[in-house]
Amino acid sequence: MHMIDMYGSNIMILSCPESERSTIERLCAFKDAFVSKSYGNLDNQVFITDSSSINSGYEFLKEYLKKGKIPAGILVSTNTTAYGAIKAINESGLSVPNDIGLACFDALDLTGLVTPKLTSMSQPTLQIGKIAIKTLLDKIKDPEGNTIYQKIIVEPLFDIKDSCGYNLRKAIPE
Repeated sequence: MHMIDMYGSNIMILSCPESERSTIERLCAFKDAFVSKSYGNLDNQVFITDSSSINSGYEFLKEYLKKGKIPAGILVSTNTTAYGAIKAINESGLSVPNDIGLACFDALDLTGLVTPKLTSMSQPTLQIGKIAIKTLLDKIKDPEGNTIYQKIIVEPLFDIKDSCGYNLRKAIPE
């Protein structure tokens, strides 16, 4: 919704293949958010790369931009694909976030060297770790397997950084 609020319907979705449940759920969330704003169908704006690799994001977006199509914003399903997309954007003479805003999932940059810093929706790893440890301890206490199965859903963390262009757009007087 953040990117839609900033860029309206001029957004493309760049996803890796739908082989994992998380990818399918992310695509559904993208589509639901788009439809909720009454922008209609996203079919012409959803693109699936060959894989979730840096090279896959790079090659896809390089070819896409050569066609003269420039979205205002791009939502990318993985950080690695996003890194490749940023490289293609830069090589085309455009930049993130000045020309194209970008956000992704799970932007992990332990080095602090990635520029611009990626806006992302991330899994709360500390919370997930605590839940995993508690579940393991519960299982150890109940070796017979009488522990009741439970589905646990944790809310992701949304971290606005430079790549989405929020700080640029916020500074522009309306």
